[in-house]
Amino acid sequence: MTLFLSDVDGTLTDGNGRIAMQDIEQIKKWQEEGNLFGLVTGRDQTYCMTLLRFYGITPDCLITSNGANTFFQGKNFSIDSISKMQTDDLFQKIAPFQKDVIGFVTLENGMHYFYSEKDKRIMKEEQAHLKYFAVELLEQINHSVPKISIFVRDAAKMEFYLKWFKKNFNDLDVVSPSYDYIEISQKGCHKAKALDFLIGNFHIDENKIGFIGDGSNDVPLFERLDQTYVMAHAPSHIRSCAKTEVASVSEALKKEREREHV
Repeated sequence: MTLFLSDVDGTLTDGNGRIAMQDIEQIKKWQEEGNLFGLVTGRDQTYCMTLLRFYGITPDCLITSNGANTFFQGKNFSIDSISKMQTDDLFQKIAPFQKDVIGFVTLENGMHYFYSEKDKRIMKEEQAHLKYFAVELLEQINHSVPKISIFVRDAAKMEFYLKWFKKNFNDLDVVSPSYDYIEISQKGCHKAKALDFLIGNFHIDENKIGFIGDGSNDVPLFERLDQTYVMAHAPSHIRSCAKTEVASVSEALKKEREREHV
């Protein structure tokens, strides 16, 4: 039995959030053969479950919010989170920069929470695909959060703001998974840490784990595992971190199947 894990955006799904038919077929075949399949993503659990169920796939494992939470054998586990104090501090500091960046928090229920009604209104206009906008504002959330997302309204300013967030919030981990988003997690929180939790608590053989991804938040898993695949469209510095370059999840699963039968 082998566990195969896939990143979501840009790896399993295309720019419209759809999964290719050949990937669906290979995932179902993989599970029918007695193997496990799961997602490792910056997305929330509700999004992941809804996505896979639409295609008739039941995940065996989920690592969500860039490693802040995991789902395995029907149970949820919180691995890391950002405290309410850290969250309030960050949103107060970025409030003056609203013309360039807008932050929000997505909880595992799939709802997006904003600092102000104005932020929410702008995002409904500019990022309508988010769909699920919470009625409550962030100030009404009285607990820690898995991660904070920052939408950079002008992608040309991404480099500036990425450096700014790293400098001003060095007690948190800051990465850019796409050209217009920055994701912020608790220091030391990443996908590989969550996987290590599962390996240690559920006695999973790490030599029987495969992973495919395409972004900077996937690098910890590329470095942690031996059987790693990277999408051919990923930047060169990301491709260099993985073992094998492929064009799709289905191609990676076929290679995993071949490896098992060698």
